Amino acid sequence: MQNLNGTKMLRLVAKYEDRCEKATEKVISRMGKKAPACYEYIGQLLAYADLIGSCIYNCPGESENAHVVWYLAARTSSFGRAALRLMKMGFYDEALVIVRSIGEICNLLSLFSLSPHAIEEWKKSDRAYRLTHFSPSKIRKRIEALGRTPAITASRYAALCEVSTHPVPNLRPQRFNHAGRSMTGGLYLQEARIVVVLNEIATALGLLVILAAKICKVPREPFNQIKEACVKCLQSVGALDIETLEGAWKQIKHPKVKEAD
Repeated sequence: MQNLNGTKMLRLVAKYEDRCEKATEKVISRMGKKAPACYEYIGQLLAYADLIGSCIYNCPGESENAHVVWYLAARTSSFGRAALRLMKMGFYDEALVIVRSIGEICNLLSLFSLSPHAIEEWKKSDRAYRLTHFSPSKIRKRIEALGRTPAITASRYAALCEVSTHPVPNLRPQRFNHAGRSMTGGLYLQEARIVVVLNEIATALGLLVILAAKICKVPREPFNQIKEACVKCLQSVGALDIETLEGAWKQIKHPKVKEAD
């Protein structure tokens, strides 16, 4: 068997990824009203997350420990930009892996907002304590115990895990096309998957950034600006997401026939 040239292969597929990215940017601008608006507001919120995490609005002190929540905001900006870049290059499953992480941060900040003492509890925790008290499922349960619904529910989190993270028997990579074919990432543009990734990022980000602004004590005027952008971002989210996409495909492939009166 002929030896494979790994460097040549990576250079070749990078060309396809670059083409997909350019095509995606053009397609998003033509995808109705919600998707372009969603993309724009996601960009705004990622910028706000970066500003919050960089202490532009408020600095908690000189120690690194004081900046822990600020670091979460900064990480969110990095995560979001990485997820968008992967999405534009056609790595939809991989983008959703990162979206799941954004969702985990969102739920953690929700808990911090509802129960401020949990911030110090989390800061002082070690790995064993976090596994027991701050795992994604435990955080959701703590939020529910406080009478609220987690932004990233158990069903949404499970869907993200099975589609993009965990190895499961029914795994079908990048299968979000009319033919229902599995394929490798980074080669083909799939509009339905673009919409899903945008909607999932916006859903998590819309609440996360306003929570970060509140916890990190952003002053009133910029806080109101951030809040307005978060609301508009959430309003731009469409109906197609990680939980509804499979049903939408089934409806397209096997539409229900309306019975005659």
